[in-house]
Amino acid sequence: MKKLFYILPLVLLLTSCEEPELSPRMVKITGITIYSFPMTASNGTSWDYASGTDLYIDWIQGDEKKSPTQHYIDVTNNSLPLNYELANDYMFNDLTTPVILKLYDFDDIDANDFISQVSFNFSDRLNRETIYINENNTNLIINLEWYY
Repeated sequence: MKKLFYILPLVLLLTSCEEPELSPRMVKITGITIYSFPMTASNGTSWDYASGTDLYIDWIQGDEKKSPTQHYIDVTNNSLPLNYELANDYMFNDLTTPVILKLYDFDDIDANDFISQVSFNFSDRLNRETIYINENNTNLIINLEWYY
């Protein structure tokens, strides 16, 4: 009986220990899938006069601007969804400052046309592998990889 008295607290101690939850220190956006975006300007005109939209994404977080994605040429509704596979330059150490994704139509001759933007905050979505965003007539999914 005396042995049980000493063993029971030890068993309770060992079984009640949980691993501490680790907080992520950075996140990488590995890909984006765009399901919809405004195909025309607010006045109803096409982004490109004679063809489909040449879509790319610009990234801003605070004062830092990431390099834009490659652009898809002549995108129409039939082209969707669009998949962007992203490289290591889409790493984020700041998990609290909102990230703004701006969609543009690439133009050779005149200024690129702003199409839409969405924003999100990593700290609101810690440890999620996927973020779903439906904002400003833009519907997309962002895939994430967390680093601890």
